[in-house]
Amino acid sequence: MKKTKKIFNQQKKFIFGFFNDNAGSIIIPFAIMLPTIALCFAFSINTSKTLRDKIAVSEATNEASLAVLALNNKNEGLKANLENKAIAQSYINYYLKNEINANSYDTDSMLDVIYDKEKKEYYISYNRKVDALIKSDSLGKLGSSIDVNNDQKGYGNTRRQEINLNKYDIAFIADFSGSSTCLESDGNCNKYSEIMEGTSSIKPKIRINAAMSAIKKIVDVYSQPEEYSYALIPYDIGVPIANNGKNILGGQSYSCSVPYKLKNPFDTIDFEFWANKNIFFREWKKLKDAGKITNYLNYTYFGVQMGTGFFGIDHSSFIFYYLDYYNYKYYSKIVGPAKNYFNDYQLQTAGYCKKNYQTPGSTAFAKYRYSCGIDQKDYPLSDSNRRKVEKQYAYMVQLYDYMYSDDSGYNNHLSLANNNTIDFDGTINNLFAHNYKPITFTRPIVPATSDFTPFQAMCSSPLYNNGVMFAGQSKLHESELFDSTYWKVPLFKNGPYLVDLTSASEISDILGKASWKPGGGTDTMSGFLTSIPILYKGKGDNKIFIVLSDGKDDSGAEKLTETFLNKKDLCLTTRRVFLNNQVKSTSFHYIKLSPIYAGKSIDSLSEDEAKQEFGPWVNCVKSSYKTSNSGLVTTASGGDDYKKYLHFASDELEVFEITREIIEAETGNFILRK
Repeated sequence: MKKTKKIFNQQKKFIFGFFNDNAGSIIIPFAIMLPTIALCFAFSINTSKTLRDKIAVSEATNEASLAVLALNNKNEGLKANLENKAIAQSYINYYLKNEINANSYDTDSMLDVIYDKEKKEYYISYNRKVDALIKSDSLGKLGSSIDVNNDQKGYGNTRRQEINLNKYDIAFIADFSGSSTCLESDGNCNKYSEIMEGTSSIKPKIRINAAMSAIKKIVDVYSQPEEYSYALIPYDIGVPIANNGKNILGGQSYSCSVPYKLKNPFDTIDFEFWANKNIFFREWKKLKDAGKITNYLNYTYFGVQMGTGFFGIDHSSFIFYYLDYYNYKYYSKIVGPAKNYFNDYQLQTAGYCKKNYQTPGSTAFAKYRYSCGIDQKDYPLSDSNRRKVEKQYAYMVQLYDYMYSDDSGYNNHLSLANNNTIDFDGTINNLFAHNYKPITFTRPIVPATSDFTPFQAMCSSPLYNNGVMFAGQSKLHESELFDSTYWKVPLFKNGPYLVDLTSASEISDILGKASWKPGGGTDTMSGFLTSIPILYKGKGDNKIFIVLSDGKDDSGAEKLTETFLNKKDLCLTTRRVFLNNQVKSTSFHYIKLSPIYAGKSIDSLSEDEAKQEFGPWVNCVKSSYKTSNSGLVTTASGGDDYKKYLHFASDELEVFEITREIIEAETGNFILRK
């Protein structure tokens, strides 16, 4: 018994001792908490890495935004956007050691650059997927990968603070008349020429290409977009402008801009409508020569005298017949052959023309046998257009007389804007009007014939550039002219055309791609007047006008230049208006380009001799002025100061050097000579 009791007591003591022993008890809760502790540890490590990556992304986008700001191309267009992405990408790659492709959306990294024009701020957004350092499904996204990006409100954005720099609006007013096709080395040439340019490395250029090449070099040098804006105004008789439209055969279309305000009643003419009409002027000229018409404006074309109750012979059937006939002729000689339709039946079947079965073709029926393009808004025999014809026909006959009748003593130059039709004061006032709008009309793409337009001599340089007009065209038969034209209309390309104020890079791109051929008459005022509202509306506080021409205006246009620059003091008026609008300086420069001027200098000429060379431009350039910081205005009217604004150039190099000196003198910015 004692032995049994002793054993029982020992076992009891062991059991109670075991339960009363606290040694190692912490291991149990630790074992239970270990997974949670590990999870928290992994969470903190992954979070720290994510925060570190986010800070790195933010710092990288900060640096990238500064680099993009330094480039400052305003993200204009795809090319600029790709430039910005490329430079931002290189900075981010450097900071993050993570090669990305800014133009690819198939990777785990996304990059974009945005520019806010109103705030002038650049925003860089960068997003990338970051893998966890410790991967576990228990951590959710933190245990696999997570998107890390910069907060655009605090990182990756920069604002450009504009300093009050002098800004310059510069207009190149370039003569694209026929004589500009002469080789720059040919001093005896002064008319339209189709001599080929040289092909050697040292090749003679035609004058206009020499001038355009010099302009391109200038804008490439003075190219800071925050400091310089450029406009290019090509002119012949009028200024060709791009209208972003298509002609009836699918080629490009263009318009003619005429910056004049006309006298009444010519200011009421719808030039867009009349631009592709034939008014059969020779019939009215015949009646006037016979004494049956004394005044084109008051003649009874439609049986009643305009503005009176006087009745006379009704020519309405005759007028509408020939309007319809020449409209048909355009379709049969230009549109049809371009579509491989060479007879009336094919034109009718194709839906271009409709046969007037009830009309035998006599003028008495006021319609031709076929009426074409009747669904077009300018079809002359529609009800609304008939009323327009009746109201404006007399104005067009008189206008045509002013444009082309040399024997009437009008001293014309083949333009709708001439000494008989222009309201000179109204034109000048209109240049500075808030709602300024020049006369414009779609230029028909037709050969040199009056069959299809009364304005065949206006804005013709694009037609020469496309081979629609060419040397020797006056010697060809009408059918040969049509045959040489119809296939060119579907292929027609714009150019030359007006380029409004823009950056140096855009002007350079245009001139680098274009090889424009000039042609036509010379009306320098059409180019110069066009440039004034362009620079007036520009944001620069300094204005520079540079006229480049190789000779004098046509005789009638020369009269316009004399009137505007001398009698009406256009340049002085421009100076006053610009001064009132806080323009700091305005300069008028005229460059004469011809090999006959090699070695010639304005400095050796007296003022009378200068006037013989430059005419009324001597008076114009005297209105050039500068304003000092103290507000003192100095002009070029004293002594020989005006000579700094009149220039002779014999070749491309001299045009470049003269233009460079103009910009240096006007801006104070100098470049190193090569």
